[in-house]
Amino acid sequence: MDQLKSVEQDALILQSYKLGAASLKKSLAENGLAEEMCEKTMDDLEETRDITRDIEETLSRPLEEGDDADLEAELMDLLSDDKNEGDDGGDHDESLDLPDIPQDSVEHDALMKRLEALRM
Repeated sequence: MDQLKSVEQDALILQSYKLGAASLKKSLAENGLAEEMCEKTMDDLEETRDITRDIEETLSRPLEEGDDADLEAELMDLLSDDKNEGDDGGDHDESLDLPDIPQDSVEHDALMKRLEALRM
């Protein structure tokens, strides 16, 4: 009698396993989960992490001595060019057709509202 009950229980357990496996397969299929897709996603993630590490490594390296001097010289040239253009008092591009600056607060408020609307 015990063996009969044991066999029936084993059959129920096996049937439960089959139903569970079928449910799991169905759930995986409905959610688009497959081993190949998971492997591809993990490979993509690892590749992205490698790229991120490479970028961080590149950005963390100090500049070479010659680079600083060259950059500083270029900056000084640019600053002196800007200074020279501003010193003569009239080296502006008059060909630009720019609107007048609003003088009254009503026009200014309307422009600010338009600017805020553009930011949204």
